[in-house]
Amino acid sequence: MPHYKNTSAAALPATRLLAVLVAMLCAAGGAAAQDNDSIFSVSGFGTVGAAHSSQTKGDYVADQFQTKGTGYSDSWSASTDSKLAAQLDGKFGHGLSMVVQVVAAPRTNGRFSPRIEWANLKYDVTPDLSVRAGRIALPTYMSSETRLVGYTNFMIRPPVETYSQFNITNSDGIDASYRYTAGPTTNRLQAWLGKTEVDAIGTNGRVIRGIKATRIEGVANTVEYGALSVRASAMQSKVELMAAPGYMLRPLSTIFSLGATYDPGQWFVQGEVSRSKLGTIIRSQLASYVTAGYRLNSLTPYVGFSHVQPDDDLVKLSLRKQSTASAGLRWDFRKNMDLKVQLDRVSLSKGSDGFFTNAKPGLAGGSATVASFAVDFIF
Repeated sequence: MPHYKNTSAAALPATRLLAVLVAMLCAAGGAAAQDNDSIFSVSGFGTVGAAHSSQTKGDYVADQFQTKGTGYSDSWSASTDSKLAAQLDGKFGHGLSMVVQVVAAPRTNGRFSPRIEWANLKYDVTPDLSVRAGRIALPTYMSSETRLVGYTNFMIRPPVETYSQFNITNSDGIDASYRYTAGPTTNRLQAWLGKTEVDAIGTNGRVIRGIKATRIEGVANTVEYGALSVRASAMQSKVELMAAPGYMLRPLSTIFSLGATYDPGQWFVQGEVSRSKLGTIIRSQLASYVTAGYRLNSLTPYVGFSHVQPDDDLVKLSLRKQSTASAGLRWDFRKNMDLKVQLDRVSLSKGSDGFFTNAKPGLAGGSATVASFAVDFIF
């Protein structure tokens, strides 16, 4: 599947989106000010990291927004995991709130640039029912909404084999969430509808512009029972991309996922299975991962394994056949900060370049050892 990123000419451009939000916020803020009820707060997060790959015939990247990484382009790369973000939250009373989140990270323009990830208004109809409108993070997988916040994740990065299957991270539209409790069980149902316009980076590193994703429709349900959390989701969208001058493709993208987390406190384990398809361009692919760790005061050693493969062995589908075995250590050395060290062994199947970019002859079917270091913080 192509590598996606939001463009400045999105389905609802960021400038227009912000103008609408500002107008709505002024109106909401004026009403709330009458009750001396308005509260604004600023927070943020970031990661300073460095990674080294033993594979010099391609670049290992943490996500598919990056034009280069470690390996072919640089022996050591600080751009693989580094990012910085600021978030503005506002509460206006009467159930109305807002959030704007800007994240600076390596982009497909080859620069460390900011982008609006979230910009939406939320209204709590009841304590258990809420609706949002604006730019919303897509909850495609279990950790999609927190995937950029390194401090909230025990690994340096989410498993590439799963989280790079669908690289649209947000959409401009609406969503609704309903929560209800039955005894010790809490259930949260979420549904969303949106659209966006994206650029794509192929395996050769070139940018394909003007891909539209319309009618992004999805539903997710999460059940929590004590230390156990189980989540299932389904999403589809109509995609338009220019394969050649005058030749437009309109495939239907679908993705289903099922995951669970068990965290009684001392130890934890998390796993997820997902199936994705992009029309007849990329047939159904199965991705999965499992990770586990054990907390020893401020130290948390962890291990993980992730894998992705197509449902058949057609050559055109094998480009995404990859697996990664991981081991690492997290050290919470001070409040709101951690240090992580992680070692990944990435294996590519025959004929597969996996999720490497700037792939060169000889990469397919090879392997790489990736050593990573990162400091995460929130403020």
